[in-house]
Amino acid sequence: MQSTRLIWDKETRTDLTLKSVLFVINPFLGLIYSLYRLNTRSSYVIFFLFFITVGITMVPPNINNPSLNLDVYYYHALFEDLSKSSYSDLKLAISKYLEGDGTHDIVMYILYFIMSRFTNNYHILFGAIAGIMGYFCCKSMRYITSDKNFGFSLSSLCIILMLNAVMIDKVCVFRFYIAYWISIYSFFKIFIDNNKKYWLLLASTPLFHGSFFVVFFVIALYYLVNYFRKYLVFFVIVSFALGFIVTNLIQYFLQFLPMGVASHYDAYIDEEYVKRVTTGTGLFWIRRLAEIMISTLPTLVLLVMNNHYSQYINNKEQNNMFCLLAAFVIFVNITISVPSLGSRFLMFIYPLFAYCFISPFHHQRYRNWIYLVALGILVCFIAPNQVYQMANFRIWTELWTSELFTLSPVYLWAKYILF
Repeated sequence: MQSTRLIWDKETRTDLTLKSVLFVINPFLGLIYSLYRLNTRSSYVIFFLFFITVGITMVPPNINNPSLNLDVYYYHALFEDLSKSSYSDLKLAISKYLEGDGTHDIVMYILYFIMSRFTNNYHILFGAIAGIMGYFCCKSMRYITSDKNFGFSLSSLCIILMLNAVMIDKVCVFRFYIAYWISIYSFFKIFIDNNKKYWLLLASTPLFHGSFFVVFFVIALYYLVNYFRKYLVFFVIVSFALGFIVTNLIQYFLQFLPMGVASHYDAYIDEEYVKRVTTGTGLFWIRRLAEIMISTLPTLVLLVMNNHYSQYINNKEQNNMFCLLAAFVIFVNITISVPSLGSRFLMFIYPLFAYCFISPFHHQRYRNWIYLVALGILVCFIAPNQVYQMANFRIWTELWTSELFTLSPVYLWAKYILF
């Protein structure tokens, strides 16, 4: 087992003081300044505290907005229900999970229950959850910012945007995205550091969100691509063809899964659900165009990278991450027509892009591709409708007030925790 040495940049007392003062004035100011010298301990502390502050200040809606389908509406209701439950209810939930019937995200259920023993303040719950997401996000980001090619430049900032395409606003659908960040960190430890112990951490992700059983199908694709890499273009073409029959394939394989898991995936291909999330009126056509762009761009960039593979891939670690990226692109091509499956796992592509762009493919000829991928993320952010699972400003306006960007975190923490 080898370990990648992730070295911090040195920082001055002035830099540390300015960073801290700006954060105390407003967390967003501290975050922005931290981007200037990101690979420092204090910048990561600011990032982590920003995550927690965002979680604490989130206010779930009283009525769920069907156009955004914010899971936090249901999380809030479940937390309130569990505050009135007993330990026998918890034992029953665990028993049903072990029998393959009942909740398929048992770790989150247990977390709600434990938190409800200490407080009925959901702001504390969401702050703790945001802290978990922030921890694994920061641990993953270290593999990018510690690279010798990383610096304060437009291309580096675009690469950080790729890594954080899953923004902190995903605390509103945190079950999937806690498992997501745990997976990203596990991938870095397994495929870069060759640390086999993190297979166990990766194996725990289905306990957070039942859909993460498919990650192991992607891992199988990784080994296939790694062994037959010269046939990658053929695999990509086949993935598009399989996309036309993916629903039938899912229905076939569901019969071999436990009932609890099968019912989870069966919901993804329910006709009424598919119709509800794939149709719309008004400016919905803009979302459609953005979806086409955001789902085809990864394949195009992957094929360009593959064309220059022998020039830029210099070691086993770089090859591992490139093949893992290819495996996720192939999987997404197959499943993108299935709502809440391909669109969710599309998000895995961006942190892998971030690594490939900062390490093997950090070359002038790829700058425009870096800018294009980052532009796609920004277009999705300002689109009038949410594009797949991409970050969107409407979520921010729905769940957070201007307080987050104008007031001190000291005041915000006191307001939402103490009062």
